Amino acid sequence: MESQLLIDLKKCLKNLKWNVNGVHLKSCKTVPYPKSPQAVAAMLEDLAKMLLIPMLKEKFDCEIEEGGAREYPDLTVKIAGKMYAIDIKTTRLEEENKVSGFTLGTYTGYFLRPDEKTSAIKYPYSSYDGHIVCGIIYKWQEGATTEDMVKIVDIIVQPKWKIASKRTGTGTTRHIKSVTELERLRLGRGDFESEEDFEKYWREKGRNLEERQKKRRGEREEV
Repeated sequence: MESQLLIDLKKCLKNLKWNVNGVHLKSCKTVPYPKSPQAVAAMLEDLAKMLLIPMLKEKFDCEIEEGGAREYPDLTVKIAGKMYAIDIKTTRLEEENKVSGFTLGTYTGYFLRPDEKTSAIKYPYSSYDGHIVCGIIYKWQEGATTEDMVKIVDIIVQPKWKIASKRTGTGTTRHIKSVTELERLRLGRGDFESEEDFEKYWREKGRNLEERQKKRRGEREEV
């Protein structure tokens, strides 16, 4: 089931286009779309959902639940007794064979305690039969008009562990970063030999972080 799901997700997202020509105001005026990575990522994720949700319902006759603004995953898909977490991610192409990297979610919180339900995840992490990343790689031309500032150059659909690195995401110490070589992303050749190795490595890192934080809190209380 998962292998067919991966194939169909990628095939569907091959139709994804940046068809944005601005922001339509109530006054009927159209203004340029914000030139920021966060705004571009949000729009690409919404455009992807508009393609994926109808395809999934038609192809798999499944139940779909969308995640909240700060909730993992973007889509929870229930198919024939199985449940899959589908997370939509974006990254920019930096060089011919290199991207800035996908941020693959936290290694603390719900990931560190996979059997617990928290506000940051739709269902306990361990209750999912698979964790899938739908990755959108795009080229951003900041000086271009809204219509031309984004060009989608590739789509990566892989189980999360297969594209994960042993590095944290840029700007945070609590998020897992993907490998950045485009060919490795395409082939699903991350830094881990198995999902078990991936989870063991990052959960140990999460426990070490929590221990350091606990120690610092104790030191402050003693002062």
